[in-house]
Amino acid sequence: MLLATIQGQIVQPLLVGRRLAVNPLVVFLALWFGGLFWGIAGILLATPALLAIKVLAEHSARGGALLKFLGPNEEVIEREHRLRQLARRVAD
Repeated sequence: MLLATIQGQIVQPLLVGRRLAVNPLVVFLALWFGGLFWGIAGILLATPALLAIKVLAEHSARGGALLKFLGPNEEVIEREHRLRQLARRVAD
């Protein structure tokens, strides 16, 4: 039970947040609220619903504030950019 809790509450939000460019804290909150309101079904649907909201905000003319909230913070973007540059240098 401890491993499942760690995986569901810490590992999944971090991995999903990095891979899909969503703030990990927002993923954590979506999973938490989904479980709080709708139980297991809410947990299963929280991440896809969050990503659907992000896609709608990306294609909306007034989605800028929502995208800032859902997106990763600037430190994460800068760190990933530096890692990509380092990987290119190593590959060359």
